[in-house]
Amino acid sequence: MKKNILIVGAGITGLSAGLNLIRNGFNVTLIDRVDVGNENQTSYGNAGLLAASSIIPLSSPGLLRNLPFYLLSKSSPLFLKYSYLPKLLPWAIPFLRNSSKSNFAYIIKNLHQLTYDTVEQHLALSKSTEASN
Repeated sequence: MKKNILIVGAGITGLSAGLNLIRNGFNVTLIDRVDVGNENQTSYGNAGLLAASSIIPLSSPGLLRNLPFYLLSKSSPLFLKYSYLPKLLPWAIPFLRNSSKSNFAYIIKNLHQLTYDTVEQHLALSKSTEASN
């Protein structure tokens, strides 16, 4: 007898898990709080990018050293409303701590483990579907 599986979340992760489960003989039901294609879905608007190259963290070595330039330069892409700083600090301090060389390398290594075979996994997932082309 086939086991029934309920997946909460019908974004790319839920769909991918569901398809793999179906291929392995399970009955799958997907539920989501929004309709498929709704702009409120987590994975909406990512253009279907397979971004294995996007593993470089924003909290990179040298960030702390360059922060004064980023905050004070008129040509900087960074803008900070200084009245928001007290609310930002609980997030910003751990973010800046991750800019050490060791944390930077650790993050890249682990993100690489999650994404190195992105294209191959995408091709395997779309096999025998209308998305395979």
